[in-house]
Formats: sequence, C-alpha cells, structure tokens
Amino acid sequence: MSICPFCGKDLAGNTEACPHCGHDLTAASPTPPVPAHAVNEGDSSERKTIPFEDPGQGFFGGMLETIKMVLFQPTAFFGEYRLDGSIGRPMVFAVIVGWFAAAIGLLWGLLLNASIMSMISQYIPASELSQEQLMPQYLLTTTFSIISLILAPIMIVIGLFILAGIYHLFLMMVGGANKGFETTFNVVCYRTAAKLFAIVPFCGGTVAWIYAIVVAAIGLYRGHETDGWKGAFAVLAPFVLCCCCLFLFWGLAIMMGVAANAR
Repeated sequence: MSICPFCGKDLAGNTEACPHCGHDLTAASPTPPVPAHAVNEGDSSERKTIPFEDPGQGFFGGMLETIKMVLFQPTAFFGEYRLDGSIGRPMVFAVIVGWFAAAIGLLWGLLLNASIMSMISQYIPASELSQEQLMPQYLLTTTFSIISLILAPIMIVIGLFILAGIYHLFLMMVGGANKGFETTFNVVCYRTAAKLFAIVPFCGGTVAWIYAIVVAAIGLYRGHETDGWKGAFAVLAPFVLCCCCLFLFWGLAIMMGVAANAR
C-alpha cells in the first residue's frame, strides 16, 4: 500500500489521482507533508525572547518591560514569547519581584499595626493599658515580620515549584499540558508580577491575589496552546479543592464538638 505524497493518506491499488485530495500522482513528487508535531515545534521556536531573558534589553530595562507586558498585556505576552526555555532567569525574576512585593506588604503592615496601637493607647485609659504594655507586642510582631522577609526568597522558590507542580498536574488531568513542566514553571514565575498590586494600601493584597489567578490562567492556556477552560481549571480546581477540604474539616470538628457536648 502506497501513500499520497500530497496529503499523506493511504492509497489502495495503483491510481493516477488521489481519491482523497484529487492531485495527479503522475506529477513530480512534492515535499512530503510536515508532521503535526514538527509544526508545533516550529511555532514554539518562532516565539520571541522574553525581554528579561534578552541580554540586549539589559537587566532592569528587560525587567520593567516584562512587568509592563504581564500586567497590561498578559494574553499577548504568554502567547507570543517563548516559555519553554531555562527556568533560572524566570526564577530570578520571581524572587526579585516577589521579595519587593513582600517588603511593601511588610511596610504597610507595620504602619497599620503602629496606627492601631496608637489608637488603642488613646482610647483606653492608661490605668488599663499603658504604652509599656503595647511596645513589646509591637516589637515582637516587627521581629517576626523582618525574619519572614529575610527568609522570603527561599520560601518564594519553594512555593514556585510546589505551585507549578500542582498546576501542571491538574493541567495534565484535562489533557491541556501540551508543553513541558518548564512552560508551567515559567508561567508561575512571571505571574508573580501581579503581586506588585500589593503596593496599593489596604485592598492591594486582595487585588494582587485575584489578578495573579487571572494571569496564571491566561498564561497556562496561551503558553501550552490549549483551551482556555483547561487553563482556568488548572488554576481554580486546586483552590476549590482546598476550600472543600477546609469546609469538610470544619464540619467534622463541629460535629465532634456537638457530640462531645451531648455526652
């Protein structure tokens, strides 16, 4: 059994024209059809280099350009730039941006705690609560915050691998992992730019958390060249599963408490 050189489908018997595509088989053989996987590889290689990973952009220039695109053009960024390269440079990006966002969050937290303690000391009589009693609590909170900020780079790296592993696993469950783990990891690294919304006082942390979920979903489906719902599933399903487990745990704890009181 022969194969049509034009469409690549099987031919039964000796025919002068392909019954599938209709081409004349007596003509000169064309270039063999390119397999689907080869086409995908070519598309991936034609993607542009991310500004932060491009030596010609410079370190800070490339970082600012990458942050701008992730925040304001996430669909174009994850769809046009190469995400299956090395993981070292994206990890550096995530650590720097994540640490900066954590430092801003720490600063707002310390200012908020100072304001709250100042209000408490003003409205509660000195006989009940003195400044000397408030200061140790404030110093303890500040010390733990600074220690957490020092350890933040290590925790960020660990969190990147854990989150990327979870996303990739759920993406594989729905057949959306068309690229390797490196693509998922790089998406998780660059979505860290969304955490910069934490610089906005009060509501910044919530906005950053929500937008990071949105950017991750866009990055997964554009980076892996899959369906949008698969990217959203990989991001939202772990969160929903955790919430269900927490509600189940609380429900069991309440039932056990009721049963213990009934005795």
